[in-house]
Amino acid sequence: METPGGASSRGLRWAALLAPLLFSSYAVVTGQNIKITQLPADISVKAGDTLTLQCVLSGANIPGGVRWYKGKDRSQTPIYSDKQGASNRGVRVIPGDNADFGIIIQNVRPEDDGTYFCVKFRAGVPEKELDSGEGTVVSVIAEPSQPVVLGPTRRIMAGSRASFNCSTGGFSPREITVSWLKNGKKIPAAPAKILDSEEKQSISYRAESMVEIPLEQGDVKSQLTCQIQHKSLEGHGPLQQTFALGDVLRVSPKVRLETNPPSPVQLNISMLVTCNAESFYPDDAKMELFPKDASGRKVKVGVKTPNQDGTFTLKSSLEMLATEERNHSMFLCQVQHDSQPLVNESITLFIRMQPDDNRNSGNGPDNDTTTMVIIGVVVCVLLVVLVIAVIYLIQARHSKGKDSTSVRLHEAEKSPPVMNQDTDPNNVAYADLNFDKAAQKRPCPGVESPLQSEYATLQAVQQPLPNDNNVTYADLDMVQLNKAPKRPAPKAEEASSEYASVQVQNK
Repeated sequence: METPGGASSRGLRWAALLAPLLFSSYAVVTGQNIKITQLPADISVKAGDTLTLQCVLSGANIPGGVRWYKGKDRSQTPIYSDKQGASNRGVRVIPGDNADFGIIIQNVRPEDDGTYFCVKFRAGVPEKELDSGEGTVVSVIAEPSQPVVLGPTRRIMAGSRASFNCSTGGFSPREITVSWLKNGKKIPAAPAKILDSEEKQSISYRAESMVEIPLEQGDVKSQLTCQIQHKSLEGHGPLQQTFALGDVLRVSPKVRLETNPPSPVQLNISMLVTCNAESFYPDDAKMELFPKDASGRKVKVGVKTPNQDGTFTLKSSLEMLATEERNHSMFLCQVQHDSQPLVNESITLFIRMQPDDNRNSGNGPDNDTTTMVIIGVVVCVLLVVLVIAVIYLIQARHSKGKDSTSVRLHEAEKSPPVMNQDTDPNNVAYADLNFDKAAQKRPCPGVESPLQSEYATLQAVQQPLPNDNNVTYADLDMVQLNKAPKRPAPKAEEASSEYASVQVQNK
């Protein structure tokens, strides 16, 4: 009958024989017929899971204990010890077994990362290390903590740049990727800094990343995101933390003060003085609108209305009658936004004292300018017409003053009026008709008797005495000649004698 000790010996011998076959890929250390086999050579485990470390002894049964150490420092507290009352991190898989000294470590933490050794001691005082396994490298995969994004501690004016920081820790292994996104789109940033854990006992890591971006009015609704990618997050997706840029952004109001209708306004009409504070953020704004010369301020606070881009608008109005006393009055609008200095805007009211009969045509400087332009154009046109008329009259008068080289009288109404026989002989110009005898015997058409004296009365024009080379002829055909006794022609004056020599052609 075999004793328990004999069975145990045979089990160790079988283990020694099978070890080269089962664990050929692992190192086996021998010492005084003792073989220590650790497996596996390396292992990865997620933080929070259970770690199993295997150690099998083969060979001689030598008295002495077996302990597990993290690292090669034997002076530190072992992970597992078979001594009574020891506080062990690890627990034997099979308690009391003389060959299998495998242990388990529950709820693995990042600081559990490292190399573990199974060590055999020889009994004695003190105990002496007899042999040790080659070690098992344990890699603890720890997820990084939820990232934390920190921005400026005060609001930043639109148009300025702001810095943001993202941090995460407690992860293992060391490799990690930190990215920044604005409204879902990746933006450039400096590489993240990987630091050792602040805990002395932990070999986990922490990461910090910073980004600097410009802030604009359109960023009121923008989102800045810090994204973490790590080996421990495979199958779960990256970790993200979002920061609302509107929490640190300030957009100053655009203050506008105006009158309706625009100044100058018509006397004694109802009008509004309006102050607008537009496109500001956040909505913390106060407004005062009042006449500057008034003894008491009447605060007119409007209603804040949100805009589509996330900003706000504030509006206040004063309704009044445009009386003569209001002319040249000054109105003041004061806006205080987000504890910033006051924004002041002023306007002076001008009232048109003359009544406007045609109110439908509109008021204001633009209409007055248009009227003046129209009047100027009309005046210019009239001046041009007047100049043309004067030129035409001068040319017409000049044309009438020219002397004709030939005068032809065809009709009785064109004949000169019958002159009185008592006309002053000095104002009568006589025409020498030079009739030949044959012509005198033939009666002329339109003449009652050829034997009576015939003459033509011509209007005298003072001109120099004609010479033979400069004789003006008058064709007297169809002219009614006056019947009167022939009178001798007056003696012409030497200086200004006037006569007409008329030659009658034979027909």
